[in-house]
Amino acid sequence: MEQQNENTENTQDQLPVNDRIETSRVPKTVFQFKIVHLILLLTVSAILLAYSWPASPYDQDLAKQVQLVLRINNNGFGEGSKYIWTEADVIAVIKNKTSQPIPARIKIAFYSFGKGLPGGKSTVYLIPYNSSDPSLGWKLFEQRIDSELTAGYSHSEFEADKVP
Repeated sequence: MEQQNENTENTQDQLPVNDRIETSRVPKTVFQFKIVHLILLLTVSAILLAYSWPASPYDQDLAKQVQLVLRINNNGFGEGSKYIWTEADVIAVIKNKTSQPIPARIKIAFYSFGKGLPGGKSTVYLIPYNSSDPSLGWKLFEQRIDSELTAGYSHSEFEADKVP
């Protein structure tokens, strides 16, 4: 047996340098391939995750202008004339610059001639209905731009379904 091993080694020594089999490089090459494969897989996964990750559920520029930002679920129509009042379930409090706790269900006012409030889930930007008495409730932050009111909400599930 020892003689056979010696013959194999002697044969390797007799081969030109380019034709010799380097057994020490084979495992290293397989290991390098696995590492490169793993890095490629992680990179592709990270890119896919970045594109599928949801964006922020609110508009940061609008949030800077208001005291209260809520993620709500609006299930119904409102009542009123100049202002429509509707009740909505609070899903999350994103920003609260008031000293008041936010209940699980909140009444929101908005102009009847404005954009309204969409049905379903959306993020609303609220200011006190009466600045001298904030306990009277909340209204949508609606700005007049070129004789038209902007919407006081964003990130709505149903952009087309506006509550009148």
